Amino acid sequence: MIGFQRKEIVDLGEKLPLHRNKDPIWALFLFFSLFGSIFSGMGFLLLFQLIWRSRADVPLVVPLIALLLGTGIIFLSLHALSRTRIDIENGIVRYRKTNPILKSVSWAASFSEYEGVLEHQMVVPGGKNRPSHTVYLCDLIHRTDKKKNIELYSSRTSSDHRARAERFSRLLNLPMLVEGENKYEKRAAGDLDLSVRERISKGSVEMIQPASLRPPKGRLSRVALNGEEWISISSIGYLPLGLPFAGFGAALSVFAGIMSGNWIALVFGTIFFLIGLIIILASFCGREYIGADREGVSHYWTFLRRRFGQVSMQARAIEEIRVGRRNQGQGLQVISDQMRIGIFSPLSKEDREWLRSYLLTKLS
Repeated sequence: MIGFQRKEIVDLGEKLPLHRNKDPIWALFLFFSLFGSIFSGMGFLLLFQLIWRSRADVPLVVPLIALLLGTGIIFLSLHALSRTRIDIENGIVRYRKTNPILKSVSWAASFSEYEGVLEHQMVVPGGKNRPSHTVYLCDLIHRTDKKKNIELYSSRTSSDHRARAERFSRLLNLPMLVEGENKYEKRAAGDLDLSVRERISKGSVEMIQPASLRPPKGRLSRVALNGEEWISISSIGYLPLGLPFAGFGAALSVFAGIMSGNWIALVFGTIFFLIGLIIILASFCGREYIGADREGVSHYWTFLRRRFGQVSMQARAIEEIRVGRRNQGQGLQVISDQMRIGIFSPLSKEDREWLRSYLLTKLS
């Protein structure tokens, strides 16, 4: 991926030609080169002490590790001196990276070498006094060489993100991509405003008809509620997550808390135990429900027979039913320009594919 730190906000604009420049980051170079020099210096001094003064206060491996680690940090810091330019125009993507010390890199690729425009998201881990956050990304995906992927746009807000990706797809006249189980699913630039039902009629949706309307043996089941058919989804998949929390909390409370008289361990152990207990209870007493017909898709979930969070999406607004790679933790997503309906319960690949085919069949 040709991009920089994922926390950096990127926007190449929405009119051809597209340009992007990245100047050297001198502060980053100075910080890490100084950090690496300290490690290397410590390693060299310890090594000098061992060899020339015949003093073995520390094992030989310690100065060698410090020397190698410091040298590696200094080498990596040299990348911060790189100057990068990306130009997208006249059906060509041009990339050039120059560095006063390291080898320069340049290449050019035609639009025909690219698979399409990928809209996705990722979570950036937090740190001290900095919470984790989601970055919404739009990337130009090369067919064969991941090093030639180009980051077109990134933002920390989801507003207008999907629409921006669609505009890039039209601008470059390349398909919009969706991550599937093992490959990308494509939407032609001319189909971006069509609903999934219209795309089914056009024959542009890759759709595997379910062998039967009976769900595979797993966590799905068909139920009738108030004369309507729904797919009930078990939450038992969360049980393996709850058991370690409850077990760790119980052990911490008993052995480090009660038996040792440590009230802090008792409090934290109790919190972990309660979290695990809630997850275990939800695994057995919680379910998700999703239903579909030619009018649209509806979804809600229940806990102890109480219904929560029911949402509906009209068929004419549904542009995509996405399955693949758990979709950042979700087994399946029903997507429009304005909202998304997500299935959160863990599902097998077979269950996810069957559910997608079932919803497409009901909508068509």
